[in-house]
Amino acid sequence: MVVQLTTNTNPSLLAMQQTAQSAATRKTESLQQAAAPSRVDSLDLRANPLATKIGQTHQTLHEAQRGVEVLRVANENLDIAAQHLEWIHSVVAAGKSDPSARLALADGLAQLDQTLHGARYQGEAVLDGTDFSIAPGAHGAGVTIAVGSPDLRDLASLLATGGRGIAAINLDDKAASMKSVEHADLLLSHAKIQIAAQTFALGGLFNSLTGNLDEIGGPAMTPDQAGAATQSTQSSITAAPQAATAAHSISTAAAENLLMN
Repeated sequence: MVVQLTTNTNPSLLAMQQTAQSAATRKTESLQQAAAPSRVDSLDLRANPLATKIGQTHQTLHEAQRGVEVLRVANENLDIAAQHLEWIHSVVAAGKSDPSARLALADGLAQLDQTLHGARYQGEAVLDGTDFSIAPGAHGAGVTIAVGSPDLRDLASLLATGGRGIAAINLDDKAASMKSVEHADLLLSHAKIQIAAQTFALGGLFNSLTGNLDEIGGPAMTPDQAGAATQSTQSSITAAPQAATAAHSISTAAAENLLMN
């Protein structure tokens, strides 16, 4: 029987979405002030590295926000796709091949196709393995953000006509059709596991960004500069540790649940 997928990663994604949105909307004037060259000549050489560090942190926060949004869109559409696949499973499991059954199957496949192809972020597909990864930088290693594959995106067509290792659903052959539905379910489940793992990785990134705050507020700045930089940057990502903790517990539970099923 087809496993009904659930929104296991939604809480952690929501937490990080709120964190990323808060960071992205913060004004950068105080950060720019902190990075501005000091009037003391001896500090000038130390100001430029600080400006670079702040710029990198701002860019990484922007990319992290994009990653959270991509995973949210992917997760929501996978949940909807799972509902359509459950409907297709019920039609196949009924063992009927009359016109009404064929019409119901066609409708389910059409809805599935619309959902998988309609999952997009800023015009780009998010369930075909498109790369939205965060590049390595001052925060450390990069974070992979890529969900699904061309097979997942084209799943409805594959179930309708066959190909890429999936046999077309034939209501006159219940056993073979059930195997095709099970194959489709595995593709959806694998995408869910990807989201869980990548959500956890984003949590680690937020932890890394939090650690960078100590360096940004280092002794190279005057007291006034340190106060401005720390207050602005800390307020932007203050919720990151909580988001990371939620990501660790929830995404791990999600992955274990999917693997067990």
